[in-house]
Amino acid sequence: MGEQPLYRVENQGYVHYRKGSLVFYLLQERLGEDAVNRALSRFIQTWKFKGAPYHRSVDLIAELRKEAKTPEQQALITDLFEKITVYDLKAKEAKAVKGRDGLWQTTITVEAQKYYADEKGVEKEAGLS
Repeated sequence: MGEQPLYRVENQGYVHYRKGSLVFYLLQERLGEDAVNRALSRFIQTWKFKGAPYHRSVDLIAELRKEAKTPEQQALITDLFEKITVYDLKAKEAKAVKGRDGLWQTTITVEAQKYYADEKGVEKEAGLS
């Protein structure tokens, strides 16, 4: 079996621990820490101490989707959990200018592309949103 999206990963700790933690840090930034905490709290309250049928990754995703208020946030959840999304980011130029107040303002020009990969690693370019 090839690579799976995050919500289907089994027995690949390097994926669900390393990628999973980054996914939740990004969700915290994009949805807000309070929103992610509300989703996690609801998930725990719903599923703690329950027997079969047990919770699944799609149950957690459903709670996160309740907090996603915009189409962009919904698309982000899809990209992070349900697709194999690969970003190609390159810093092309950086400029720093010291202001009169002594603080620096830095501007970075970034070239960015997004791809969706299949389980064999074949990538297709996707629109960057």
